[in-house]
Amino acid sequence: MNRSVDPQIERILKTTGVLKIYAKEYPGNVKDLQVVGRIGFGTSGQVSKMKHAPTGLLMAVKTMNRSHDRDEQKRVLMDLFVMTTHLCPYIVTCYGCIITDDEVFICMELMGSCVEKLMKKTGQQPLPEDIVGKISVSVIKALDYLKEKHNVIH
Repeated sequence: MNRSVDPQIERILKTTGVLKIYAKEYPGNVKDLQVVGRIGFGTSGQVSKMKHAPTGLLMAVKTMNRSHDRDEQKRVLMDLFVMTTHLCPYIVTCYGCIITDDEVFICMELMGSCVEKLMKKTGQQPLPEDIVGKISVSVIKALDYLKEKHNVIH
């Protein structure tokens, strides 16, 4: 990896294994995460709904395999860096990460709903314009933040 990435790696490695939940720190241990269900998956890994046993908190946990490929390592690092350093109210809160020999776990705030669930609740009817407007503004503000502050296009 290039030297500009190294400080990011060091900072992230120092914080791995600690989850900050409502201003209190807990040891981050994979054994404390109980799978409740699967939320989704993509090219970078899968996201599961999990319960943090010590607190009972339900959270979304993104699980990615660790790779020896430099480009893949950079992508995972960028995910970790943005999630653990952002100050944007339009992006979910990151509680912390757990890095094992084989996997990376990013523990995040669980969203109350998503557009897919809203559509199911309305019987596939169009969502009201004011709700679509609020969702659109929030997404655009989050994307703008990522681009302007982290040079990330999501």
